[in-house]
This record gives sequence, C-alpha cells and structure tokens, in this order.
Amino acid sequence: MNVVTISTVAEVGDDAELIGEDGVTVSAADTLTLFTGAGSIGLSAGGVGMGIAVNVDVVTRTTRALVKPGAKLESSDGNVSVTATAVDNFDSIAASFGVGANDVAVAFSVDVAVLNTTTEADVQSGAGADSTEFLAGGDVTVMASSTFDVLFVAGGVAASGSSASLGIASNVLVHTDTVQALIGDHAKIETGGDDSGARDGLIVDAFSSESVLDIVVAAGVSGGSVGVGASVLVSVMDETTRASVGDHVTVNAWNDSSTINPGVFVDSDSMTTILSVAGGVAVSAGGPAVGAGVAVHSLTKMTEALVGDHVTIEGNPDVSGDIAD
Repeated sequence: MNVVTISTVAEVGDDAELIGEDGVTVSAADTLTLFTGAGSIGLSAGGVGMGIAVNVDVVTRTTRALVKPGAKLESSDGNVSVTATAVDNFDSIAASFGVGANDVAVAFSVDVAVLNTTTEADVQSGAGADSTEFLAGGDVTVMASSTFDVLFVAGGVAASGSSASLGIASNVLVHTDTVQALIGDHAKIETGGDDSGARDGLIVDAFSSESVLDIVVAAGVSGGSVGVGASVLVSVMDETTRASVGDHVTVNAWNDSSTINPGVFVDSDSMTTILSVAGGVAVSAGGPAVGAGVAVHSLTKMTEALVGDHVTIEGNPDVSGDIAD
C-alpha cells in the first residue's frame, strides 16, 4: 500500500504589500509522476498454483497560491498574477499468474487507486480595510490549472492441466478533483492590459483535464475441468472546475493607449477522456467455461464561471465569460 501526501503552497499574508515595477507573481506548481505495481507468479507441478497481486495507492495532493485579505500587489509597468498549476502522471499495474499442472490454478489481481486533488488560485478579500488590491499596468491574472493522466491495468491468468482454473482481476479508481480560480468579495482591481495576447486585462481562468486509460483482463484455462475468467472495472470520478469573481468587486480596466483595450475574462474549461476495457476469457477442454467482464462508471462534473452580485466594471472594457465542458 502506497500513501502519498503532497502540499505545495505559495502564500501572501494578511495586509502584506508587494510592489514590483516589472511584475508581481505568486505561483505554486507541482508535478507528480508516480508508477506503482504489484505482481506474483504461482507455479505447481503437483498441487495448487496460486498467484495473488494487490496494489493500493492513496494520494492526497494540494497545490495552492493564496493571497490573504488586506494584501496589496502592485506593478506599475508589469503584470500581477496568482497561479496554481498541478500535473499528475499516474501509472499503476497489478498482474498475477497461477499455473497448476495437475491441480487447481488461481490468479487474483486487484488494483485500487484513491486520489483526492485540489488546485486553487485564491485571492481572499474582505470589506473595508480587509479589501485586497491588485494594481497593474499590465494584466491581472488569477489562474488554476490541473491535468491528470492515468494508465490503470490489472490482469490475472490461471491455467491448469487437468483441474479447475480461476482468473480474477479488478480495477477500482476513485478520483476527486477540485480546480478553482477565485477572487473574493470586495476586492479592488486595476488593470491596464499588456497587449501581448488574445486576452488583456483581468483574466480569471480555471482549467482541468482528465485522461484515463483503464484496462482489466482475466483469463482461466483448464485442460479438464471448469475454466473461469472474470474481470470487474469500477471508476468513480467527481470533477469540479470553477472560475469566480465574488460580490462587490470593483474592476477598473483602462489604458491610455488606443491600441490596448483591456477586458474582463472569466473562463472555466474542463475536458475528460476515458477509455475503459474489461474482458474475461475462459477456455476448458473438458468442462464448462465462463468468461465475464463488467465495467461500472460514475462521472460527476461541475464546471462554472461565475460573477457575483454588485460587481462594478469601470473603464471601457470588453467583458466575456465562457464555460467549456
């Protein structure tokens, strides 16, 4: 069993003041690359041949860029950005082989992964003296991004020359992911835009991507009795992606230059790709053969781009919001 806990935090404290002429950046970034596996082989010339492989992974990962209430971040000529970026690459394999020349053969493989991940760019704010201020001659960016790529494989093969063979394999994946780019209530933001990209001004962006390749195969081969190959695949995924501007926020998007037109962009994007295969193969020369594969999926997604009540946008900005799912 593997238990992994990771916390990556970049924090600006209460009432702190950061001034950088060419820019101010608060950034938290984490890359997790994890390969785990379990395997076994059981061989017997005269008795039971049994192989058992169990692989269990539990991962808790938090990546957070945090600005606390009352802070002031200022750059007269540059950009002000608060970003949290997480990349999770996860490969997990469980394989077993059981061979009995004259007796029962059993192969049993189970691969379990439970992953709880949080990625947040969080600008906290409060009313009055606790208001957080961002002043930028260029862009103001609050961005959270998370990508999750997983290869998940379990296999069990059992073979008996004259007796029963039983191959069983199972994958269980549980993934709970929260990605948030947040500007809190009563924040005050001034942006001049930097004219360097398609979006200039205030950018609040949350992005998440999940790519899952999930394969489970079991086989039972018998020369003279029952052959059974059974596989079960279960995945439960809960994905939340949110970009939000709170209540009573004031945004002044302006620039003296006629060539720069700063805007306000609140975007939330989420992409999920799942390819799953569950297969069972059974062969018997002298008895019943049963092959079965079962796949069960639960996917819950919430993708939101929100602007709160009583938000004031001044200057002459373009305003856009987008949700892509």
